[in-house]
Amino acid sequence: MTVPGWLQTLLAVTLLWVGAGSSAHAGEAPRRLVLAHYMACCPFAGPDASVTDLSAEIAMAASAGIDGFSVNFGAYRAEPHYQRIIARLFEAATSFPEFHLLLSFDQMDAAEAIEIASLYAAHPSSLRAGGDLVVSGFGLSPSWAEAFTAGLGRRGIPVRLVPDILTGGCGIVRRVLGCGSELAARRRILREAPSLAGLFTFGAGRPYDELAAELRAVTSLLVRRNQIHMAGISPFYRGLATNARVFESSGFAGMSQLWMAAIESGTPWVQLVTWNDWNEATYLRPFDRPLVTVWRDHPAWQRLPDHGAYLRASRYYMEWFKSGRPPTIARDELFYFYRPHPKTAEGVIDFTPERRGRPSHVETLTDAVHLATFLTAPAELSIRIGAKTHDVVVPTGPGLVSVPLSQGDVAVELRRHGSPSMTAALPIPISRFAMPGNFNYLSGDVVLEPR
Repeated sequence: MTVPGWLQTLLAVTLLWVGAGSSAHAGEAPRRLVLAHYMACCPFAGPDASVTDLSAEIAMAASAGIDGFSVNFGAYRAEPHYQRIIARLFEAATSFPEFHLLLSFDQMDAAEAIEIASLYAAHPSSLRAGGDLVVSGFGLSPSWAEAFTAGLGRRGIPVRLVPDILTGGCGIVRRVLGCGSELAARRRILREAPSLAGLFTFGAGRPYDELAAELRAVTSLLVRRNQIHMAGISPFYRGLATNARVFESSGFAGMSQLWMAAIESGTPWVQLVTWNDWNEATYLRPFDRPLVTVWRDHPAWQRLPDHGAYLRASRYYMEWFKSGRPPTIARDELFYFYRPHPKTAEGVIDFTPERRGRPSHVETLTDAVHLATFLTAPAELSIRIGAKTHDVVVPTGPGLVSVPLSQGDVAVELRRHGSPSMTAALPIPISRFAMPGNFNYLSGDVVLEPR
């Protein structure tokens, strides 16, 4: 019988630990963990992405400070390309021993999920906590959680299940029975599924004030019970077709609000939502230019704006989250975030067939150019949009700046007393037309050069 390479590695590492008398486990989660939600449906390189392609994705995520991918999928046997992508991700991850993978089952049959989890339970890249396999999911139920945990237990596989569980809402009957809030619904879930190790909250698709309040409340609930909260942190949200909704993030402000909620509440694990959901515009995977076509045969994924600055601006908060203290800012960094059109523009809300319009909640959007600043010393900023210039003073440390949107080219100038001024031109002008952008944010680095 041929032993797979990864199993040979696992056996060798296990023998090393036994010989050394260590209690460590392969794939053990750090105390503060940052994952990214990876959609197995939609690799950047396409549905036939190779191990090399996926290795590049992992390298990119690891270099940004991400500890692993939560690999989300809603089918397996019925969609063979999911099987291929998941297998190739695990093969790619073997070259990155500090990078973890966990399976995230999206409303799948529990029996099928048990088979898949069993297949990867011994893989050295599978995330573990206290030696137990860690598994997540989305849109599951308490009964699913109990069946899944029991099924793996019968196979001798201890598991810590940390999923998103549908709260089921709180209609009038449930209110009479005491289900008066989302938090009460989660208490009910924990009673109905005592095997749960914790909960994942998705952290996207709602106003950011609500998401931050939920993050703090759920962390408080779970920490008191000695359970894990895996808190979702998202950059932005804009859906399409029947899900054509948009929620304002005010550039990086919404994401930084969620980071601070995680830091201040003592949340143990964070899941960045998402790495590659191109449809809902929550993607964080950086591009190499401002506008990139992801899949040429997918009409909705043409000339998508780069979200990479959300990830790069997050690095400050990620280090704070992991270390427990704000990092020292060694050099100036500025990042821009803007929609290159006003909220009154008419975009495309469905591409199959094409249907023009504006997403729901468009009235809540703010027409502004936003900057996230990380400065070594105070500075004056001038932001010029077309014929209009806005001057602001920015303090040392992390900061957020917003100025009103207008049509025209966008440029930024930074000035400090005794130093030459530095300027940068942003890549996409603002116009009255919804393309490019289509109610999505463009982000990037403000690359300052001497004037």
